[in-house]
Parts: sequence; C-alpha cells; structure tokens
Amino acid sequence: ILQVSKLDERIQSIFEDAFAVLGRLDNISLVMGFHPQYLESFLKTQHYLLQMDGPLSLHCRHYIGIMAAARHQCTYLVNLHVNDFLQVGGDPKWLNGLEEAPQKLQALGELNKILAHRPWLLTKEHIE
Repeated sequence: ILQVSKLDERIQSIFEDAFAVLGRLDNISLVMGFHPQYLESFLKTQHYLLQMDGPLSLHCRHYIGIMAAARHQCTYLVNLHVNDFLQVGGDPKWLNGLEEAPQKLQALGELNKILAHRPWLLTKEHIE
C-alpha cells in the first residue's frame, strides 16, 4: 500500500479500507486521493452500486460498466470490469460483443450511447 505522511493519515485509512474491500488500489483511487472527501464518497457509491444487494445481478452490473467504459474507449476501466464480470460468474461469451448479451442489456446500447455523448438529448421515451 502506498505510504503517505502523518499529515495524510485520513487518506492512508481510506486507501487501506479500499484495498481491504477491493483487493487492489487502482490508479483512479490514487489520483482521487488528492481529494479525500470526494474519494470517500466515490468509493462508498461504487461499493453500493457494484457489490451490494440490488435488483441487478453483479455480473450484469459489471457488464453495464464494461459498456459504459467501452463507449469512452477507456481500456483501463473496461479491463477492471471484465475482470470483475468474470470473477462474479459472468458469461465469457458476452465479452465477444453486445449481440452476445441478453436482449435487455442490448437494449441499453442506445441509451448508453446517448448518456455517454449527448445526455441532454435523453427523453422519457428512451427509458420507456
């Protein structure tokens, strides 16, 4: 774990907690360490969205993460979510392309595109 000065004990604690939960300390967290209050909120939100009980299975959540990261061509985040997707039992065939995923996830493709590039064009019809 990254060593920090005594002045940064709060950041050290946040990093240690993140490492204990995730088994890694990714570059995103290290960069956000310059803003500890934001990092703490981000990690809590990420934990609830990607690891806690909810209406979507864990592998579906990570697949949606793959879709979002791929839309922005962020290889780093795609790889993180691919690893987690497979770790929680996701079907490796889905990684061959959106057409291999279930229809409900395929239907998110257009919504993902709008949210990624021109979210102001989103209407209630897109969600219905």
